[in-house]
Amino acid sequence: MWCKEMMAIVFVNRSQRLPGKHNLNICGKKMIQMVCEILLDSKKFDEVIIYSKDISLKFDLCDIVNDYTKGVLIDSLIAAIDEYNSFLAVGGDMPFITSTLINLLLDEYVGKPAALISNEGIIEPLFAIYSKTII
Repeated sequence: MWCKEMMAIVFVNRSQRLPGKHNLNICGKKMIQMVCEILLDSKKFDEVIIYSKDISLKFDLCDIVNDYTKGVLIDSLIAAIDEYNSFLAVGGDMPFITSTLINLLLDEYVGKPAALISNEGIIEPLFAIYSKTII
C-alpha cells in the first residue's frame, strides 16, 4: 500500500577504507549518481535527498542535507526519522539496487517500518522503510 508522499533518503558517510568512494566512477558515472538516478527514475518518490556526513560531497541531481550526528548509522537514522515522516533509506554505496527491489519493498509497506531480509535472516538497514512508528 505505497503512497506518493514517500521520500527516499540516500545515506552517505565518509569512507575510512576508500576515501571519496561515492564520487568513484563506475561505468562512466559517479556511484552516488547511479544510486540517485535509480531512485528518481523509479518515479516512486516525492523527493530524493542525500543525507551526508561527507561535507565535501558535491552533487547537482539531488539536494544534500548535512548530517551532523557524531555516531554510527543508527544515530543518522534517528535524526532523519525526527526530521522526516516516512522514507526509504538507501546506502550511497548501493549502485546496483533495482526498480524490482524498490517495488517489492514499497508494495509491502502498510504504514509501518519494512525491510528486506536476506536468505541468512539479516535485515538490511540501508534498504528499508522507516517511519516515526518505529520509535
